[in-house]
Amino acid sequence: MSLSELSWGDLDRFRVVLFAADEGQLPAMEASVGPRLQTVCTADWDEALLGVSGTGTAVLVVAEATAEDALRRLSEGAGRAPHLERLAMAPVDEIPALLGAQHRGVLDGVLVAGGPDGELEWAVRGALLRVAAARASTELVEALRRDRAAARREVDALRAELSDAHGRLTRMAPTDGVTGLYNRRHFLDHWRREVARARRYQLPLSLVLLEPLLPDLGDDQLRTVATFLVQQVRDVDFVARIGERRFAVVLPHCGSRNAARMCGRLLEDLTSTEQVRLAAGAASLRDDGEEPGRVLEAAELALERDLSA
Repeated sequence: MSLSELSWGDLDRFRVVLFAADEGQLPAMEASVGPRLQTVCTADWDEALLGVSGTGTAVLVVAEATAEDALRRLSEGAGRAPHLERLAMAPVDEIPALLGAQHRGVLDGVLVAGGPDGELEWAVRGALLRVAAARASTELVEALRRDRAAARREVDALRAELSDAHGRLTRMAPTDGVTGLYNRRHFLDHWRREVARARRYQLPLSLVLLEPLLPDLGDDQLRTVATFLVQQVRDVDFVARIGERRFAVVLPHCGSRNAARMCGRLLEDLTSTEQVRLAAGAASLRDDGEEPGRVLEAAELALERDLSA
């Protein structure tokens, strides 16, 4: 299968293992994934490991009461199948620890137990698409090795196809090519999810936007700002480059007062250590709006006021 031929309909050839320590969670998990995918649903970890060991298994979803237990089971599953896509589901108070593990590359996705309808389905389908794309690429390489003569005749067609696929994957890539931070598209997706989560569980949530005061910052200076922000924020915070010179920091579990305090600290520390001056604007859920767009607009207005001051 070529990269351009991947579709939702091809995903039913892979198996998904759904494990929940609480057997009562399984019906909702199975219903969310839907009937079209091959699934193994179990509260028996030995049975889950047997399913993971099968050659057709692509995704392991573990629902546990603690992040520690979820990570331990995912690690064991990865030992059985190193290329497995690993998703963890846990209560909301365990999510910060799981997000930190995701940032370190220990797992591929984090879900809140009892989260929004369809969240598990889209997370599983996204993982399956990554597996399908990787296997399609591997199959293509193996075919080229088996039949080099045929590959030469198809070089022009393959170049066009791979160029098109690369363009699509680049547009879908979650990171910015200069700084390595998440890009605007991925930021907007993450921001909407965080707002939905904070509203559902009545949690504080803030957003900080930052922009250098110098108009001609080069790539090296942008990377310096990006590195500084990543090093200064918490593991659960989310840093992105959302414009040519604009950065965003999503602050879960952080109200307006703490967000303002963090703003001041970031600006002071960056100016003193890196000699780069920034303007900043902060906004918080509920204080500045209930919808993702309203809070973002409030942060942008606050940033514009600081830039013009």
